[in-house]
Amino acid sequence: MTLDARICKTLPHFTLDVAMTCPCGHLTAVVGPSGAGKTTFIRCLAGLEQPDEGHVKLNGTVWCDTAAGTFMPVRCRQLGFVFQDYPLFPHLDVLGNVSFATGDKKQARELLARMGIAHLAAQRPSAVSGGEKQRVALCQALARRPRMLLLDEPFSALDVDTRRSLRQTMLELKNELDIPIVHVTHDLEEAAMLGDTVIAVNAGIPDEQWLGRNMPAPRRHTTAPAARSAACGASLRTAPVSL
Repeated sequence: MTLDARICKTLPHFTLDVAMTCPCGHLTAVVGPSGAGKTTFIRCLAGLEQPDEGHVKLNGTVWCDTAAGTFMPVRCRQLGFVFQDYPLFPHLDVLGNVSFATGDKKQARELLARMGIAHLAAQRPSAVSGGEKQRVALCQALARRPRMLLLDEPFSALDVDTRRSLRQTMLELKNELDIPIVHVTHDLEEAAMLGDTVIAVNAGIPDEQWLGRNMPAPRRHTTAPAARSAACGASLRTAPVSL
């Protein structure tokens, strides 16, 4: 029950080369300085970009394998992706945004209730706060019944109290969802709180020394999975999303 990936891609100033494994029910936090390649890495996991070399495998299913010439389009990967800028449909209300992802209004209402925003169902995205929009975006991602959840700096633009609340929500979800979660963040305290494993990426490669210098000491995690360029795939049980 493992995500197994190695991404190698030439970027303008360095070559990104990161490998990782992430079991179901675990969250791998990816940290590092700005411009280190973190977002490119997670976009390659999603299929939004193609690596020059490497693979992405989940449940024994090959999503990408450059050696074999295999590349599954992102629409076929059944994953949830939450971006920093929560791109919601402005012409749909909150319920419509979540229902669009699931086609099931009952499930959409259950997810909104789980996130504490059921009272916003009839509101348009322009009428709700940043933290509420991010909760809608998370509902939208979960409504797809994803086999993997990817988070790219989802809380960085939010105020401290909202960020703290969403971290707690994410911690609870991590324990309920039986899927791999990869979370890119600049916030090392957030990574320490949420991550079962923390990988530091610096100039495109895993950098355990950077992590050692910067990670809060009481919650430091191993980066060992990042050092492996390959790992065995295993079966994945699709998690129920009616929380």
